[in-house]
Amino acid sequence: MSDEKPTDEHDEIVDARLEQVKARLGDRFDAAQWDAIRKNIKGMKECGDRLRAVPMGNADEPEIVFVPYRAEDPIWSAT
Repeated sequence: MSDEKPTDEHDEIVDARLEQVKARLGDRFDAAQWDAIRKNIKGMKECGDRLRAVPMGNADEPEIVFVPYRAEDPIWSAT
């Protein structure tokens, strides 16, 4: 895989991250598994790029607001 030339803007970063994984995990995987891992890394990189492309500011509310259950809270009382 290191002989391949990068074909798009993500490939250099993906290859560098894959080399980091290979350095940590050694020869635990065969070639087909390394290809699948590379594909997953590339997918995560593309997903992160799409997420960062959405303009957001500090005033933007989260999609879901978590409200923990508290028995003593009036919002949860039956009355």
